[in-house]
Amino acid sequence: MVETLISSLERSSFPKTFIRNSVPKNKPTTTSRFVRLIGRVSIMGIFMSMATANAQTGTEWDNTNVTSVNREEAHTIAIPMSSEAEIVKNDITASPYYQSLNGTWKFYWASNPSKVQSAMCAEDYNDAAWSDIDVPSSWQVYGIRHGKNWDKPLYCNVAYPFSYDKNTYSVMADRPGWFTYKGDMTNPVGTYRRKFTIPEDWKGRDIYVRFNGVGHGYYLWINGERVGYSEDSYLPSEFNITDYLKKGENTIALQVYRFTSGSFLECQDYWRLTGIHRPCFLWAAPKSQIRDYFFTTDLDATYTNAKANVKVSLTGKAVKGGT
Repeated sequence: MVETLISSLERSSFPKTFIRNSVPKNKPTTTSRFVRLIGRVSIMGIFMSMATANAQTGTEWDNTNVTSVNREEAHTIAIPMSSEAEIVKNDITASPYYQSLNGTWKFYWASNPSKVQSAMCAEDYNDAAWSDIDVPSSWQVYGIRHGKNWDKPLYCNVAYPFSYDKNTYSVMADRPGWFTYKGDMTNPVGTYRRKFTIPEDWKGRDIYVRFNGVGHGYYLWINGERVGYSEDSYLPSEFNITDYLKKGENTIALQVYRFTSGSFLECQDYWRLTGIHRPCFLWAAPKSQIRDYFFTTDLDATYTNAKANVKVSLTGKAVKGGT
């Protein structure tokens, strides 16, 4: 079979931050809090989790030293195609190695982390009584449209919508009375579940799950095993789930946190919405693959012709390594 590649460059839109004086007098703004945070938290510590080991504690969401566990390194997405005829369609969904996970998922909303357990992500957990939810969507907007008693969309510009411990930077500190997220609803968590089946012709390939946007941090389970953790609401995240799969029907589950340690860097002038809010899908790659590539062009002195340069990263057992 001819293995060819089609690229779909995914871009995130980052809204500008506007600082306005619209919080109660004498209350610290996001800017002042952020400056103090950066002054005391090592940048090295924030990003050290990129090379983290497989160990997971279940508390990564409230740890400023961790931004991910077992998440794949960011790369240009390139879905394999089986023929040149498929390439001309310029549509990744036409690939036999693409499977959408969009659609109806089972969903359970909890008002704070103490009300969810890992057992809710077990393979055989009975979720029949849970609500249905559309993916992609934010649970706040979906809840309003379907009469759910979940947290509502929140607009906030210059103040964090959570309190934090000044020593540990935990986002679970006691909230002032004027906060929306306070009392029993300090940090809602949404648990998502659904089933999927891997096509037979994906056998012998590496299989990945990719979420184009999940806010604000989430844990991933496959067949009851916790695969990893990710935060960064408006960036794609991807996990290699090959070793967690079985023949036939599989179960995928996520637990999504409203606030995480990453929320310090996501305080902007916009509506605060949570959930699997961008498309998600499975895709399969050959064991040896072009994992990433980057194009640059240099124009000549007359700006008439250009030389294209491409840097390619290869992975797999048949590749010794190199770029």
